[in-house]
Amino acid sequence: HGVNFDLDWWDGQTDGWLVAERQLDGVAGESSVQVRFVFNADNSFSDYEGFAVDDINIRPQPQLDLVIVSMEAPLDGCSLDQETVTVTFWNKGLQTVSGFDLGFMVDGNTAQTETYTGSVAHGDSATYTFTTEMADLSTAGVHYIDVFTALAGDENVSNDTLYNNLVENFGTGTPLSQTEMPGLPISSTILEGTTSQIFFCGLPQSLDGCLEIESVVIDSISHTWLADLDIYLISPAGDTLELSTDNGGSADNMSNVVFTDTSTNDITLQTLDILPGYYHTEDSLGFASLYNGQDPNGAWSLFIIDDTGGDQGELISWSMTFTDNSPSPVIAYSDTSICLTHILDVSTDEYDSYLWSTGHNSQTAQLYGNVLGLGQHEIYVTVDQDGCTGVSNSFTLTVDACAGIEELGNLEIEVYPNPSNGIIVLNIEGSTAELGLTVLDLNGRMVYSERLGEVNSRLRKNIDLNGLANGVYLLQLTNGTDSLVKKLVIQ
Repeated sequence: HGVNFDLDWWDGQTDGWLVAERQLDGVAGESSVQVRFVFNADNSFSDYEGFAVDDINIRPQPQLDLVIVSMEAPLDGCSLDQETVTVTFWNKGLQTVSGFDLGFMVDGNTAQTETYTGSVAHGDSATYTFTTEMADLSTAGVHYIDVFTALAGDENVSNDTLYNNLVENFGTGTPLSQTEMPGLPISSTILEGTTSQIFFCGLPQSLDGCLEIESVVIDSISHTWLADLDIYLISPAGDTLELSTDNGGSADNMSNVVFTDTSTNDITLQTLDILPGYYHTEDSLGFASLYNGQDPNGAWSLFIIDDTGGDQGELISWSMTFTDNSPSPVIAYSDTSICLTHILDVSTDEYDSYLWSTGHNSQTAQLYGNVLGLGQHEIYVTVDQDGCTGVSNSFTLTVDACAGIEELGNLEIEVYPNPSNGIIVLNIEGSTAELGLTVLDLNGRMVYSERLGEVNSRLRKNIDLNGLANGVYLLQLTNGTDSLVKKLVIQ
């Protein structure tokens, strides 16, 4: 309508972006409005210069309009639990606002709200972290978080809620080898580059060569003129490794290109194409340059820059694989009990060195009940092999004050541990001319027998029942005259 024709919005020069504002007097409530933008250096222009936006509606700016802008936290991660939520909002209305509610909702469940007690002036933004309410992300998988403002009298509720903010809990452990198929565009017009992430959880806490990167694979990139591409690997700690920059000449596409430290194939010699195969990273130190003790758990990023215009493409798929050279010791015991007077022998496979949770430093540890003391004790072993350490599974050993002694004739007999992993200890005080042992299943079928013979004063003997399936058995001892029967659990 020409109501606000030919108004100067800004005069000067700047090296960056500039926000120019102008009050459009006289067009409030009008429809089919056209706004034309003209840039000039000498204040002279014709009616044909610049560009225009037309068919827009002009409405009065609301007094109350609070806009939810973004959710900054939580982010994807390992072993997420009760997580804090952080949001940013913007006061688009003309009035300063305060004392309003903000909230969030996880996976469509009950909304959680808190009150923002500060003031936000017209045009200002603010960031708020919820201090009382937490987002329950304890279940592994993808969660959806809606965040919202709840300003009383808000005149435009369409911008009050930001729906379906995705946060993934990767749990306690992920595979050592993973593939991501992002389908992301690669172009010189994407100034920030193209980034795809693979999340690893449950790895050893230190990337030191015992845990090492076996390979990074470009499964598939579709792109014309490969020499336009600079490809990097970025660790969760932010360390950057150059995989390939400006290689491949004018060739198109890349597939099954495997970067490893063991390859001697120089990627920089690929001046005409990059064929499928194994290559060393362009960084001469390779993945080993990252073995500085940093935590490998978190997001590993493949970062690609297209540094020349005219060609574009897509990151279709890539993979990353770790190798863990750490030893994996095993203790063949589950939770069990012994009496204060008992001794339990535990052992693991052969390694360079050992350190048990009880302080023992040999392959086999003799655990004395009276040394450990009454109560529960967690038993595990840390071993070293070729400079790499590993920690075994653990079990709980309970030391009881039980007498644990039964009589057979003039013999005092102890059988432990019970439950057992298959190895039991028979401890006998006294003498007898003959003693036999039989193990029966609950159907009365004999599954093990052994002649122990004569006992003079004392006998301590390990009985190997590893050949029996887990379950409940009856252990019978007889001296030819009397018998003693005990229930035995193998687990």
